[in-house]
Amino acid sequence: MKALLIIFILCSLGSGVRAGGASEGDAARLGSPNSVVLASFDSDDGSVLQWGVVNDTVMGGRSTSQFSVNNGALHFTGKLNLNGGGFASIRSIPQRMNLGPFEGLKVRIRGDGRSYQMRLMTGRRSVAYRAEFETVADQWRDIILPFSDFVATWRGQRVQARPLDLRSIQSVGVMIADNLNGPFALEIDSIEAVGAR
Repeated sequence: MKALLIIFILCSLGSGVRAGGASEGDAARLGSPNSVVLASFDSDDGSVLQWGVVNDTVMGGRSTSQFSVNNGALHFTGKLNLNGGGFASIRSIPQRMNLGPFEGLKVRIRGDGRSYQMRLMTGRRSVAYRAEFETVADQWRDIILPFSDFVATWRGQRVQARPLDLRSIQSVGVMIADNLNGPFALEIDSIEAVGAR
């Protein structure tokens, strides 16, 4: 098994479309002023998350990815290889985030037409909760992801698990695992928890 590739970098935190297609009402409700910025990359607001790369090389795969921060956005790029795994991801280094007061995430992204997953973790070896979203090539979009849309997974497969405990989230991440070989490129402008009760 190849060594786990973790690359750390200190990143500054900084019309709505729900994955699968939300109504304008959903976007307006979840995009209310009752929100908190979890990550932005303009280096102005002083809050930080650390990010790392985890690819399928941990299980003998051949996918590659990297990330950088420039022009106010995080750039997640690489090449997916389905010969042994078929996933690439970035995730924040664990720290406690109490998202209990909120109803979902709003992620501002510019993609390449491929499908991605937003992932939430409550521990290093726990199940991950994922919600999928689509991108449109070269278009900035605000993606609304209600927490009720996140499903429990283990090693890429859906599993039965306890409901997501929003008070115990320790890490957020983005993964590509869309069963397509080839290069990918995703830009993330910001990640917000939105729709405070």
